[in-house]
Amino acid sequence: MRPGTAHARVRYKGDDVGDQDGDGTAAVPMAEVMAEMPGVWRRLLAAHVPDRFGRCSACRTATGSGEKWPCSLHRIASQARQLHEQNLAQAIDTDRDG
Repeated sequence: MRPGTAHARVRYKGDDVGDQDGDGTAAVPMAEVMAEMPGVWRRLLAAHVPDRFGRCSACRTATGSGEKWPCSLHRIASQARQLHEQNLAQAIDTDRDG
C-alpha cells in the first residue's frame, strides 16, 4: 500500500482504465470499476461462454471465430464478481464488528 492511499493497488494485466499516476501501475483496474456494477458483470458472464470449439460465443468476428475462452471480458467480469463478493463480505464483517 502506498502512503496516503485507502487501499492497496491491484494490478491486472490488460484491463486497466488508465495509468493516472504515471508510476506504471493502473490507477483503477477495470474489474474494480465493474465490481460496483453487478448487473454489468452478470450480463457479461452470462453472454461470454465457451462454444463447442472452446471459443467465446459472444466474441465472434466476421469470419465466425471468437477469442479463445475465457475471453478478456469474461476474465474481467470474473474478477469483478470476486471483488464484489469480497466487498460484500467486508461490509458484513464491518457491520458485525461495528
